[in-house]
Amino acid sequence: MTKHVIIGAGNLGASLAISLSDKNPSMYDRKILEIFPQFLRHLRQDPPDFLWWCIGGGYKRNLDEELSRRLSVEMPLELLDQVSPSTSLAFFSSADCVDSSYPEDPRKRNNSPARTVFAKYKGQLEGIIMSRRRPRTAVVRVSEIYGTHRPLDTFPGRLLSTAWPDQPLIFPSNEITPTPSDWLAEVLVKCLSEGLFSEEGETFHHAAPWGSVSTLQWAKMIFDSTKPNKARVSFIERVCWNDKRPRASALGCSLPLKVDHWSTLWLKHFRREDYQKP
Repeated sequence: MTKHVIIGAGNLGASLAISLSDKNPSMYDRKILEIFPQFLRHLRQDPPDFLWWCIGGGYKRNLDEELSRRLSVEMPLELLDQVSPSTSLAFFSSADCVDSSYPEDPRKRNNSPARTVFAKYKGQLEGIIMSRRRPRTAVVRVSEIYGTHRPLDTFPGRLLSTAWPDQPLIFPSNEITPTPSDWLAEVLVKCLSEGLFSEEGETFHHAAPWGSVSTLQWAKMIFDSTKPNKARVSFIERVCWNDKRPRASALGCSLPLKVDHWSTLWLKHFRREDYQKP
């Protein structure tokens, strides 16, 4: 049986474990930080066929810089150095790394010093992998992931679990693509045998539904979903930008699949009760 190892038990990692359930994958959570040398030794002795590096430092708006560097650069670099060449490695990057001059090119990246901590270290990882030219190594950029495995680590979960002040809220106009983790995992698994990896070297991909929406409009949709118990919030309707993120990052999907519009998936995957504190 093909052997899969998933690092990270957040929304994407949990969704991948479900999509690969017939392969009986091994999953590791953030305790991997405590046992990483032993884990590397185990990988050398018993290399998996596929390793999925899904681990992050929590909700990306509040990342600790040292932890982000460790998870996004240092530990992946050790994997690249020590894992068997026969193991396919999948790493995940961010729409925050998109070069706005080449928004549809997964190999172009934003090198602005004003990037978020998250984008800075994801961008460093992209550069390292591009320079290594290791076969069967994939970098997949994703956009705003939401899922029910760790709902409070998502944008909808943060909005619906926060006690907002009695004053109008302001959200940026930056365009993003809401992406359900279960859908993303299914797309990745479908492309395992064709498209995701290459024997010739590293591959870079965008993996998101079609289309995009401003952060402001998505926030309004999330709050509107609380009907008939609609949250008592109002919004400041004006154009403003988060200059640490691309103004538009409608990734689309570079993998060989036809994908749905993000709003179609939103109607299918989002339920208010999954994203509110009990």
